[in-house]
Amino acid sequence: MKSGDKVLETAGILVPKVCILGVTITLINKTTEYS
Repeated sequence: MKSGDKVLETAGILVPKVCILGVTITLINKTTEYS
């Protein structure tokens, strides 16, 4: 296993989590604005 493969594998796990986190934070901010 090359180090590049490990980086890709880690990115494949981290990127979706970061995206979900960003969306969640955006939704929370929107709901707090309207309330």
